[in-house]
Amino acid sequence: MNKEVMSRVVKKRQADPKVVQYVWAAIEVIRNQKQIANMDRISKYLSRVFGMHPKETARQLSLAVKDGLVVETLTVGCKGSKAGIEQEGYWLPGDEMVRPETKLNPPVVLESRKEVRTPQQETDLLTAGVLEERNGMD
Repeated sequence: MNKEVMSRVVKKRQADPKVVQYVWAAIEVIRNQKQIANMDRISKYLSRVFGMHPKETARQLSLAVKDGLVVETLTVGCKGSKAGIEQEGYWLPGDEMVRPETKLNPPVVLESRKEVRTPQQETDLLTAGVLEERNGMD
C-alpha cells in the first residue's frame, strides 16, 4: 500500500509569540490614549509593565513587523509638541482610521497607510501623482 506523505504548510514566525502579545497590549493602551504608538512609547510601556529591555523591545518589534503581526507606518502628529512632525507609528493589523466627515471633507478610509490626511496633504499627494483620485466614492 502506497502511503502518501501529506505536508502541512507551516508559517514560521521569527518574533516571540508572548512578546508579540505584549506589543499588541502596548499598542492598544497607547492608541486608547489617542497617541501615536511609536517606538519610544512602546518601549517605555513594555519596560514599565513587563520589565523588557529597550533593545529587546526594538528587536522583537522589528521581527513582528517582518512577520506581519504589527503594521509600521509613517504618521503625522496633529497635537501637542509633535504637531506636523512625521513619526514612525505601529498599528495592529486590520485597524483603519477614517478622516472625520464634514461637508468639505467626505469620509475616506485610508487602508494602505492607515493614517489621516488633511485635505491639503491629500491635494498635494494627488498633484504629485502619489495617489490616484478615487471616483465613485459616496
